[in-house]
Amino acid sequence: MSTATEHQTRQQAIAAGTMPAVTMDFDERAEAVARTLRDDKVLAVFRHAVQHIDRDRLRTIQDKYRRRAEEEDRIFGLKYLDFAHVLAKMARTAVQLGLHEGPARRILDIGAGGGHLAFIARLYGHAARITDLPWETFDDAAWVLGFEVVHHASMVNDPVPLDGPFDLVTLTGVKLDTVYFGQDPYYWDGNDWQAFLSHLAPKVAKGGRIHLKLNKGGHARANIQRFAEMGAAADVAALTATFTLDGQPAWHDLNACNPMLAGPEVSIHPRPS
Repeated sequence: MSTATEHQTRQQAIAAGTMPAVTMDFDERAEAVARTLRDDKVLAVFRHAVQHIDRDRLRTIQDKYRRRAEEEDRIFGLKYLDFAHVLAKMARTAVQLGLHEGPARRILDIGAGGGHLAFIARLYGHAARITDLPWETFDDAAWVLGFEVVHHASMVNDPVPLDGPFDLVTLTGVKLDTVYFGQDPYYWDGNDWQAFLSHLAPKVAKGGRIHLKLNKGGHARANIQRFAEMGAAADVAALTATFTLDGQPAWHDLNACNPMLAGPEVSIHPRPS
């Protein structure tokens, strides 16, 4: 089979969803993703990040997951190994938060997966730490990016095991607001988030920010509306909210949440996505 035919067959397989992107040549995948980016600033941040990916480490991880990715229907966290796709998403977030410009900041990314946003932040001179659950795919992605995941299951009364202070705390697409009592899902409401943010706020520097992007479902839209009422700059349609803190916020309430969330019967069961 000629090189051109191989390329065409590979592209057809990708388009049909029969070849996971994690097995693709990274530079080929990155160029395909770049063509979908319409914002010049986002594209510039994305290309800067792509340029700094350690190809040797990435190939090591691709080889590790190649057979699993092609034979298994679902591997939890596999999406984080599609570096081009995730870097593009995080490039948008980085530009939204102004991480591509301005002074160096101390950043904490909670529920960071492999640390793609933190990777971009570090390229622009920021100091970043990342936390997430102890999943192999998260750790492997972080290794490619030169990070170590601080393993922690963030709970309402225990957001992170790090003291700070941080100039920016980010939670983008996290699932910590879905917990389980047995097999039944419980979705955090505004009171639960209020308690979580109250525990998190002391770790944020004066004038610092907490940025959230919630997943769809549960009480997401109502929670974003609640954040707006608490003083955040919020976008209900985008499910995003950003708090700017200057001392203890007026909404500070460590005990606002459902008391059961602090009990031993609550557990986190991440679901594949």
